[in-house]
Order: sequence, then C-alpha cells, then structure tokens
Amino acid sequence: MSFLIALLIPPAAAEPNDLCPGFCPDLVTACGEPADCSGEVCTFEDSCLPGLSGLVTEVVPESPNDLNDYASPEWLCGWLVCAPTPDELAYSSAYGSTVIGIKEFMVAPGRKYLVRASLGADAGTWGFIDVVGGAVWENSATVTDAAVPVQLELLMDVPADHVGPISLRIHADGPGWMHLSDIVILELVDYEVWLRFAAPGAASHVDFSDGFIQRHLVTSGLHGYYPVPCAPGALGPTCIDPRLTEATAEVGAFSDWVEVSAMFSGGWRASHAWAVLDGATGAPLDGATVQVQMAWAPDEAAIVWDDTRTLIGHTAGIVLPDGIPNPSELLTHQGWIADEVLSDHDALLADPAWQPAAQPITWWTGTIFNTIDLFDDYAAVEDSLEMFADVGFNRRSFLGSEPTQAQEDRATALGLTKDLLHAESLLAPWNYLGVDYDLALLRSTADANLVNVPYYAATAEDFQTRPEDLFVVLGDEIGGLPLVGPLYTAGFHDFLVAEGFVPADFGVADWGAIAPLSNMGWWLVTSLRPDPIADPDAAKLFYWQMRWWNEATAQGFRQAMDALVAQPDWGAAYPASHNAGMPQAGYYYSFARGVEFQTMARAGAVSALLGEGFLLYRDVCLGQQLAYFADFTAGQARPWGLPMHGYVHGHRGDHVSKMLTLASRGYGYFNTYSYGPYDLSTGDGVGGLGELSVPWLSKVTASNHALAQAEPWLLGAVRPPAPIAILAAQSDAIWTELGAGTFDESGWHQAWSHAHHAVDVVVEDQLANELAGRSILLVTRAHLSATAWDAVRDWVEAGGTLVVGPGLPLADEYGQLVQARADWLEISSGPTSLDPATVTWSGAAFEVATSWAALTSDAPAIATYATGETAAVRVDRGAGHVVAVGFPLGDVYMDPAVNDCYDGGPPGSEHYPTGFSEAVLAAAAGIATEAGVDALRTVDVDDPLVEVVRVDRADGGAILATSYQDEPVTVTITALGLPAEVTEALSGTTLTVSGDTVVVTLDKTAVIGWVLAPPDEEEPDPTEEEPEPPTGAEPTLDEDEEPEGPVSEGEPDPKGCGCETGRPGVALAPLLALAGLLRRRRPAGFPTC
Repeated sequence: MSFLIALLIPPAAAEPNDLCPGFCPDLVTACGEPADCSGEVCTFEDSCLPGLSGLVTEVVPESPNDLNDYASPEWLCGWLVCAPTPDELAYSSAYGSTVIGIKEFMVAPGRKYLVRASLGADAGTWGFIDVVGGAVWENSATVTDAAVPVQLELLMDVPADHVGPISLRIHADGPGWMHLSDIVILELVDYEVWLRFAAPGAASHVDFSDGFIQRHLVTSGLHGYYPVPCAPGALGPTCIDPRLTEATAEVGAFSDWVEVSAMFSGGWRASHAWAVLDGATGAPLDGATVQVQMAWAPDEAAIVWDDTRTLIGHTAGIVLPDGIPNPSELLTHQGWIADEVLSDHDALLADPAWQPAAQPITWWTGTIFNTIDLFDDYAAVEDSLEMFADVGFNRRSFLGSEPTQAQEDRATALGLTKDLLHAESLLAPWNYLGVDYDLALLRSTADANLVNVPYYAATAEDFQTRPEDLFVVLGDEIGGLPLVGPLYTAGFHDFLVAEGFVPADFGVADWGAIAPLSNMGWWLVTSLRPDPIADPDAAKLFYWQMRWWNEATAQGFRQAMDALVAQPDWGAAYPASHNAGMPQAGYYYSFARGVEFQTMARAGAVSALLGEGFLLYRDVCLGQQLAYFADFTAGQARPWGLPMHGYVHGHRGDHVSKMLTLASRGYGYFNTYSYGPYDLSTGDGVGGLGELSVPWLSKVTASNHALAQAEPWLLGAVRPPAPIAILAAQSDAIWTELGAGTFDESGWHQAWSHAHHAVDVVVEDQLANELAGRSILLVTRAHLSATAWDAVRDWVEAGGTLVVGPGLPLADEYGQLVQARADWLEISSGPTSLDPATVTWSGAAFEVATSWAALTSDAPAIATYATGETAAVRVDRGAGHVVAVGFPLGDVYMDPAVNDCYDGGPPGSEHYPTGFSEAVLAAAAGIATEAGVDALRTVDVDDPLVEVVRVDRADGGAILATSYQDEPVTVTITALGLPAEVTEALSGTTLTVSGDTVVVTLDKTAVIGWVLAPPDEEEPDPTEEEPEPPTGAEPTLDEDEEPEGPVSEGEPDPKGCGCETGRPGVALAPLLALAGLLRRRRPAGFPTC
C-alpha cells in the first residue's frame, strides 16, 4: 500500500504542545515511544518515519506567527468564513478554490523544507494547502469528503536568492467546512537518491545499464534532441555522463553508487529498466539474482530500500523517485515494477463498484507503456494482461519486448489482439544529428534499424497478414530533420526549378547565391524570419526554404515508411504516423514545425494520422474543445483517406465523451495516455499506486465499455460534409507565431456547435477541392496563399459566405500585401485596441475584453462599438457575401465562461463552463442563418450545451449526444428519417420516436442508433447454397426466433451473459448488418448483455 494511503490513518487525539502543538504527542501515541517535545526543536526522530531522522535539521520555529495558534490574528481569511479554535482552523468558502486564507512564516534561503499538516473535509467539500513566496509555489494533494483528517505533505525548495517570508495558503470549495490542524515545517539536510547493485552468485563481474535515461534527460537548448553518452573526459551539454547509466558489480561486491537523482528533475516517480549483462562477454544474464539498494546518500547508513530478486529475463524493472523527491516518497515510492502493477489489479478487483468492460471488436483501444521492460516476475505479466482486458483494452502489452509463446497465447485468449509499435528510432541517429539529403543513406539506415532493434520484429511478426491491427508510431511530436550538406543544397535548387523558378525570381544572378536552411529546427523560425515588407526577395526565399525543409524531411521519412513496408520478414503497409500533436500550440501541422502534415501525407511519409487530444490540463472547462481537435484532424486526414489514431488523456475530464467524440468523427484507434508506473510532466502515468490507481482505471473501463457498446452503431457511419468550414492555416504560421489552429477558431467552432451546426476544418492548400457544397468559410488569418485566395474569391462570388476576422487576409504566402484583395473586399481594419469595448449586435450588447479594431466599409454595419464605430459588416460580392468581424468572436465567446470555470480539483469537484454569452452566440448563429445554414441541419436539440453529431450509413445511423453540464438533463432531439424506435446503445434501452423527435435523458453522453429496412430483395434461388458466415458472426435469425448461446464466439462467460471472452456483451447485429450478413430486418433494439 502506498504511503499516501497510509496517511489516511487518523492520528490519535492528543493535547497541544507549546512548541509543535499536537504533532509530537500524536506521534508518541502512534509510535508507542516517548518523544522529546520539551526542547526548542522537534527532531524528525519524533516523526515515526523510519530512516528519515537523518534528513531533518529541525522544526521551523513558529515565532512570531504561531502557525498552530489558529485563533491568532495573523490568519488572514480573505474570502473565507473562519471558525478558529485552539485545536484547529475550520473554514469554508462560497467563492471556489481561489486563495482565501494566508499565514506567513520565515525560512532560510537555499534550504529544503517538508511541510506537514492535517486537513479534513465535510461531505461534498474539498480543499488543499500550498506554500507561496518568491519563486516558491508548491501544492499539496487535494482532500475531499474526509471526515477523518488526512495528513498532507509537500516539499518546498527555497532558492538561494530568496528574500522574505513564505505564505502558507488554504483553499476550499463546496458547501461544508475544511478543518486544518497540526501544522509542522521541517528543515531538511541536503540529500539525493543513490542506487547500487550486486549480483549474488555471479561467476564474473556483472554490468548494469539503463539506456532509457538517454530518452528523457533533455539538456536546455537541445529542443528535443536525445543526448548520447559522452566520451571519457568530454562531458558537455550535448551528452550525458555514462556513470549515470552504467554500473559494474564485481564478484561478491556491490557496484559503485549511482546518483540517479541527477538523471531526472521534475516529478516524483520514474520507471527504470536496468539491463543485466555478463561483464566478461556482454551477453544478457537471463535468470540472474540481483540485489538493489537505494539510499539518500552514498552511505550504508542512509539506505532506505534493499531487496533481492531472481529475474525471469535479464531486465530489472525498478520504480524510483524522480529527481530529489519529498523524503517520505523517497521511503515509499520505490520497488519492482512487477509489484506496482500487481497492486493495481488487486485494488481494481477489490473495488465493489467496478465491473469489467466489454472490448471493441474492430476499433483499436489501448494505452502506452513507454518506459517499461519487465522480466522480473511472470505473474505480473500474466496479471497485467488480465487487467488490460478487464478494463476493456484490446491492445496487448507484455510490459516488455520478449514475451513467451504462452503469454502471447494468453493475450489472444483475452481478446488482446492489437498492438502499438514504437518505431521512433527508424532514422536514428539522423533525426537529431545533422545529415545530408542522402535518401539512399536514410533508407539503408531505416533498413538496418529494422533488423538491429529486436523489439520491432518481436512486436510486428504477428501482424503481417492483418496490418490494420498494428499501429506504428514514427516519432513523438517531432520536428523537421536537421539536414545539411551539398546534396541538401542541390535538392533545394532542383525543388525550386520544379516549381518554375529561376535565380532572378529571388533577386540573385545564379543558384550559387541561394542556400537552404541548414541544421534547421522549429525553434529557429522566429529568429530567421525576415521582414517581408522590407525585403520581399528574402521573404519569398524564406517561404520556399521552409517549404523545402518540410519536403526534404517528408522524403526522408518516406524512406522509413518504404523500409517498414518492404521488411522481408514481417513488413506490411501498417498504419503509421508521428504524433502530430494538437493544432493550437507548438506549430504542429504547420510548415514552421518542419513536418507539415499535408506535405508528409503527400510524400507518403505517413499512412495514418496520430494526434494528441491535449486540453491544456483543463479537460472539463475545455472539454468540448476536443470536438474542434477531432474536426481539425479529420480535415487533415480527409484528403488522403487516412485512418486516425488519437492520444487522449484519461485521468482528467469525462473520458467516455472524449472517446465517443473522436469515434463520431471517424477515429478508429483510441490511445488512453498513459499507464504507469511513472509520472510525466503532463500528470499522466497514473498507475502502480494500488487504490490510488482505481479512479483512473475506472474511467478507462467506462470509456472502453462505451466504445464497445457504440461500435456497432458508429462503425462505418459518416457525417456528410458540413455546411460550415474553418480554415486550417498553412501560410500564416510562417509569418506569425500562430499555429495551424487557434483558440479563437476553436471558439467559433464551439459557438456554432452550440447553435447545433456541423462544422468541418479544411486545409489551406485543399480549399479548391473542399469548398464545393459549403455555405460558410471562416478565415481569421492575415496570410493566405494566392491559390487559396483565388479559390475562396471564386467560391464567394458563386454564393458562399466568407467570414473574416480583424486581421483581414490581405497578405499572400510571401507576406506581401496584395492591393487587389483590399480592392475586392472593400473593407479595412483600423489599429488594434486592448481597451475593453462594448459591442451591440442585432440589438443585444456584450463586452469585448480581448483585442478589437474598428472596421471601415461603405456597406452598413451589422454591429457597432459603443463609440459608434463599426464592429462587424456584411458586404455583398457576386452571389455571395463577406462578413468581417472586428474582434476575435471565438475568444469573446469562450474566454469569460472558461475563465470562470475551475477544474483543478478532485473527481466530482469539476464544473463545466456555463456562462456563455447568449448575445455572442446569437451573433454567430445569425451569420449562419443569413447564409441559409439552418435548413441544412441534419440533427437538432433543444439545449445549446448539448452537442449532437449525426452519422449515417446505408443500413442506418446514429446520433452522438453529449451534455457539457454538471447535472443530468432531459432533451428533445430532432432528426429526419428516424424509424419508429431507436436504441440508446450505452444503456441498451429502446426509445420511441414521435414524428421526427426523440426524448432522451443525458447524464453525460448517449449514442442513439437505428437500423433501416433494406430495399425489398428478390426471393433467393433455393438451389443456391447459403454462404458460411465468418468466424464469430452472429447466425441469421428469423424475427420470431430467439438467439441461442453466446452472441459471439469466445471463451465461456462465467457471468452467464453470453458474450465474447467472458466480457459484458455488445450488440453485434449492427456490425453484421453493415457487413451484409443479415438478410432480414431485425427488431429495433438488438440483444445486448
């Protein structure tokens, strides 16, 4: 059991003490030993945490502020309601979890401190403490519904230049009271985390090697390059000391101490995979006995963990604190990875509220384990497979790269038949070292890496005949290759010639004066970007330099893809992609990143799209923004018909709605990011914590079960092209700091979604192919390529409505202002103001707290500022219109609601944003109405905070309804062409359709599916044999027949549910209907378990 769980044990009652009230007496009772609280300091010997007394200097004197004198006036309660007593400070707040109570204390610069306190919480109430001052800001864990006070701890590292006091702050939310008591602050001595090894019984010396460290120690300034081990005597910023990753144990002795805390900084848990090798031959030592010791100093007296284990393979999987952790975590968060995994499954099975999930059949669902090789316990491998199946994954993971045949067979029997291949190193080392544009070299590198990395073959060998079940990751949030050399330069010249250029087009006499961007990285774009107005020739060259960098990178990754397909033993056309990230940050999907997605797809450098549905740690307040991510990535993949794979962060927000949002946009690969046991900067890696892992695993279970229930209705169903489209910019990111998507654009998307309009995202260079049939195009960018502009202008004059922001698209891809565009628009935008403004639109007023600009046009205003200046205008152009808005309407719609939303608390404390402006929504909806979009809705609902997405296929369809509200709601959904009865797939209930409407109660999400009667068929030829259904197919039934036996083939179901592999059941009939296996219409509401 983890230490944090142990802290839930209530302290015994005790009388306060003059120096550290309640602290030492409580510990005396807990330890059963006398404690010295009579002196001027309380040492950590009184704290009952074995092994840590040497880490503590003293308890910080309470004078002059008396931290435990709760009735003293130094407690500044702010927005709190305080009820102080000598024993505790009770407080509550109706204002949310903002800073609401403060008390100060003094500390010494350059020292570390451990802050401890007890905090209780009434029912429905939660809170936490933090310490803040100067550069110090540390939060405790959050306490919720804790009738028994929880002991909190946080580590505070005070910088050497710190001046002044530190504030201990208290926070609360909810209807009841928080109860704070027994505060103590302990000054710590200097300490680190050290590790050493022995190999009892080994015949020769043994080497221990941890190459994983190279993947995560990223020196400042390298921007994602993975350092390599330094040569002896050559330590520097681009390499790491091999003494941190290697150790040798002589026969009968321990290795030298390794300072593992120097490998990492940041979190508090990391998984290490130490390879155990014969020191004489370098061969792996399978089955070796390994002894591991961890200490807070390189001294036997400082050892806090000592354990011995006989390995199954040759890898010692160890969980250690990350960096220099809280000293209590130093004691409790270390051990064998196997034990951590076993603790999770045990805790899950012991939870009476948890039930195993169904597994999707066709869709891919899994998680990643990007640091674990585990061969120290077969039982953990077996148990982990069962746990992954229990939570509904169908991706196998053996916690290592060398599974036994028995483990592979067990995975298959559990329905774990899909997998993920991490192939980030196919082009290594050229993806981080400068290399010339030598495609033959890059291809041979990829060919060699496919052979030299045994993990590749071990993972992929089972999938050559079913490549769709293996997804290949080519890199994680990568940038362009750092190309340099004569071939790269010659290739650039050839590229420009192919585009129709001569040197004079760039203001030079010959090609020798034109060079590409060598050793380029995305972080250099801002510093290299020329002023396009001051130097048009340099601007044109820079644009094509950026395009060539992207093109050359794409051709390089094409070599990796070709090698992957052509690998003779197991190669195939696997779906493969780098993690392309999220659209609103990091230049992802744009030329500025070096791996612009359309360029990669056009070159064949990807055969799928992998994106990351990251919501900036605000997965409730920004929950509906995942719909923009899904539509954006669908727009990137759509021109190439690519399958889509999404990373989704599972422990924040509502995971069911996230998964189904992606599924409704055509995603078929769902990756819950990510299992531990290790901690990442994103807060992921939840796992290996036993009972503390259960909430995360329960969310995963629910989302996978929902995917399985929805799959028969959503699989193969598509949403037709939306009448509204938002531009995914390409040119603009070269000249501005904006990415391919912005939060203003996602705010427009959410406003139109609240008006229940379908919205697509279309890529700039695809506009000529994507605008047909659209009614509205939103372009908020100042730069648009000449080709894209021509397509947009022609589309408007043919009847389309172009909506533009205050940054009118007057500049081309070279950053040059084009007067013909200004003449055509007949709209100009004034200087930007950051002062608050009031806008009146259609008689309704709202505030603009972002930037804004006054517009000038001969056309009448449709919205005005309080100054009388034009805020929005509509100009007729041919058969169409241009609507210009002088402020970022998407930001104005989203910001007030999201800024008033808090989602940093524990599960159940989050609140969805509801303070959206009706006036701003009416403005966005009015633009759609004027463009005739209202009549094009395929589905509608009577609640703006419920998103509805309709998808159809030949045999039926489905509606995904998602409520972004705290409480359940009952809504009426309107859709044409529904049959008399429909099925709510997640619950299996049948709903009656009245006219074109159906009423449904939403907790969060519903999937409403239906099957349509096929056209009348000719009577079958009685002499024709009935084809055999595929293995696992449901037999055809007459309408009056009852199914017998399991719904699908598989292992016997111990619960008598009649389901595949003993999992809760899934309605298979819609899937079979899609496959043409049902010859008659089945009754509505297919059987489910």
